Amino acid sequence: MKTRTEKQSTKKRQSFTTGSMTGFIAAFVMTLLFTPVNGKTFQKKTLNQAAVLKNAPTKAVAAYRGRQEKFKELGRSTYEQWTEEKNALKEEAKRAARRQ
Repeated sequence: MKTRTEKQSTKKRQSFTTGSMTGFIAAFVMTLLFTPVNGKTFQKKTLNQAAVLKNAPTKAVAAYRGRQEKFKELGRSTYEQWTEEKNALKEEAKRAARRQ
């Protein structure tokens, strides 16, 4: 059974949600009524913006994968360079040890 404070909290939450939805719908309707362009133009702009938002996650994933590949290649080339330097130092040390 819910206590009195839990009931009040639930009621406040429901009131907030109802108020938020009402405000959103009112703002949407007012935007449609008082938009400075005609309906077709507004519809095209809205569809274009929706398409941009729809493609944003795909573009973000592609950009992330591109950066990931770039860092992998950078790491690979740095590793190869260090390995070459290490091998050169080993060879130099072997030659110096043979001379003595």
